[in-house]
Amino acid sequence: MKKVLFTVLLFIVLVCALVFVACDSTDTPDEDIPELPATEGLEYTPINDTQCSVAIGSAKHEKTVVIPSTTEIDGKKYTVSSIGTNDFFFCKEMTSITIPSTVTDIGYRAFSTCSGLEEINVHENNPNYKSLDKNLYTKDGKTLLQYALAKPATTFTIPEGVTSIDSGAFYYAPNLTSVTIGEGVTDIGYSSFEGCPNLVSVSLPKSIKTIGRYAFSQCVNLTNLSLSEDSDLTTIKEHAFYNCNKLKAFTFPHKLETISSRAFERCYDLATVAIPNSVSTIGNNAFDRCYIVNLTFGENSRLTQIHSETFTCIKAESVTIPASVTAIGKGAFSRCSSLTTVKFGSNSQLSEIGSSAFYLCSNLSDITLPNTLSSIGSTAFSECKNLKSITIPKGVSDIGTNAFKLCINLTDIELPDNIRDLAEGVFSSCESLVSFTIPKGVTSIGNNAFASCKNLTTVEFEENSKLTRIGLGAFCNCEKLDSFDIPNTVETIENDAFASCTNLTSIHLPDSVTTMRGSAFRDCTSLERVTFGENCSIENIESRVFSGCTSLKDVTLPSTVKRLSAQAFESCTSLESIVIPLSVEYMEGTAFANCPNLTLYCEATSQPENWSFYGFKDCPVVWGYVKE
Repeated sequence: MKKVLFTVLLFIVLVCALVFVACDSTDTPDEDIPELPATEGLEYTPINDTQCSVAIGSAKHEKTVVIPSTTEIDGKKYTVSSIGTNDFFFCKEMTSITIPSTVTDIGYRAFSTCSGLEEINVHENNPNYKSLDKNLYTKDGKTLLQYALAKPATTFTIPEGVTSIDSGAFYYAPNLTSVTIGEGVTDIGYSSFEGCPNLVSVSLPKSIKTIGRYAFSQCVNLTNLSLSEDSDLTTIKEHAFYNCNKLKAFTFPHKLETISSRAFERCYDLATVAIPNSVSTIGNNAFDRCYIVNLTFGENSRLTQIHSETFTCIKAESVTIPASVTAIGKGAFSRCSSLTTVKFGSNSQLSEIGSSAFYLCSNLSDITLPNTLSSIGSTAFSECKNLKSITIPKGVSDIGTNAFKLCINLTDIELPDNIRDLAEGVFSSCESLVSFTIPKGVTSIGNNAFASCKNLTTVEFEENSKLTRIGLGAFCNCEKLDSFDIPNTVETIENDAFASCTNLTSIHLPDSVTTMRGSAFRDCTSLERVTFGENCSIENIESRVFSGCTSLKDVTLPSTVKRLSAQAFESCTSLESIVIPLSVEYMEGTAFANCPNLTLYCEATSQPENWSFYGFKDCPVVWGYVKE
């Protein structure tokens, strides 16, 4: 009897022990709990002696993917602990994935563009991640890592407790039309909702602080975005709403500080933009090709710079630049064809207008530049075809190339004394410009500076002019220019400087001129008289300098000339006489080609060795000519 009793007690003790062990399962590995068979074809890479990462490998066409907790590599057992960055990227046929408890690290955008994914399952014992409603979250529920993109639901509300939405979480989710982001979310990550093709409406919470790069980029049907003015939003990052071309409105909260580059580029339907005082930075192209009708800035704006192409192609008729702005960048308001008026806030601090800042603002007619301005960039006002007058402030010392090119209605412009160079093409093709006074401080008139100013009649210089150079084509095709008094400080007249000034009747080249480049007065068909200063030191009459001057009758060359180049006086059909001084050592055979009425009066008593007449061999020559 005692043996039986002892046996029964021993049995009870053993059973209790087994029950205790069975109940203590907190550290039980997945392999002790039944799990689905692992998907074949997954690719494993050792991380260390005991752990490995997993990627889709050759299983990319599998619909259901199960990641095991352990695997063997070359006969050695490893724990599967990691899914690397993009390791399941673009697995568009995968509909379900199961993640074991051993995976404690999931890389950046691991399941991005898995467009067929309907469910993400995570083992309940996983210490870092969990599945909620078949979507992937961090264990604490604070970060939504990945939405199952192919879920059939058209609406989604971010659950309570979530504070951030991870990069690419909803990337190209095809079925979503409406998303409500609950209170508590502070950060929307990189490309979170990028390319959601049917997303129409998004509600943002007051708590939101940052909208990440490309967050809603390419959401081409996004129309309604709910955001309160008292939102905590401070930063809108690069491309955040790029090409949301149906977005009609956006409330810019009073705490907003930064609108980054291209944030709203190509939001064509965005009609009203009111930038609050709090904004200190607007990046380049931020509103490029947004057809904004009403653009306003806060009266006490903190904005210091409008960057490159920020407001290109907007449709606003009037803009007031905040007083705080010190620089307007390259192309900032270029191609704003509806813009008629630009104003600057009182006590404006503007010092720089960048290149092409108002390029092709074809209806701009009213702009008064602030006195603080010091530089105007190249093509800044080019092709502002309705601009009639402009006063350049006294502090401006630099005006860039082509700054006012093709301002075809510009009739009145005043330049300050600070200007030293009139840049290349600065007033070219200003067809309504009739007269112009060049300040005494200008030392150079740049290439094509006034080219094709077809109605320019008079150019005057202030007393004590310091001009030394007239650039290539500077007054080319100024058809109505009838006189031009070259200052006695000018040293160089470049190629084509006065070419085709068909109304110019006379020109005097002062003693200061040492260089007169080819074609300088080519095709000045009304030019009758050319004179040189008594102490002129020009040595070379370069090719085609007076070619085609069909009204020119007589010329006396200075005694310093050593060379007559090819076609120098070609087709001067009215030229009757020219005195060639003894100093001429070289004459090209075409120097006087097609001058049928010409007689050469040469101080030389016979033809010098380096003179050629083959292009005008029938021209009468008087040798040993002595001036009266």
